[in-house]
Amino acid sequence: MTVRGATGAGSGHKWTREGSQVFKRIDWGQIVVPGLSLIILTALIAFGHSGLYGQHGLSELRDASHQEERMKAQLDDLRAERDRLANLVERLGPENLDLDLLDERARKVLGYTRGDEIIVE
Repeated sequence: MTVRGATGAGSGHKWTREGSQVFKRIDWGQIVVPGLSLIILTALIAFGHSGLYGQHGLSELRDASHQEERMKAQLDDLRAERDRLANLVERLGPENLDLDLLDERARKVLGYTRGDEIIVE
């Protein structure tokens, strides 16, 4: 036998009478739906936080972009240095010997000077 009591009329709970005792039946929908909603909300918050600040999130993407820009600038500097050194090697090569450059490099690297020269640094 199912009876609706005065205290349970608006709550959506069903009251049952077994013997002389009155038991309140639990409406599992009122427990499961909020529980699942809470779990889903928690998962969304966790995934959202991970997407923004995690190891592969947006902040890491921004940092990687800045690092890429710095490394491209460093690569450009290294390419310019390589081109400068390639030009120097070409000018000191046997097929295109620049005597003034050879004299300058020998004096600078080996410390060659003539007896009547004064070194100013």
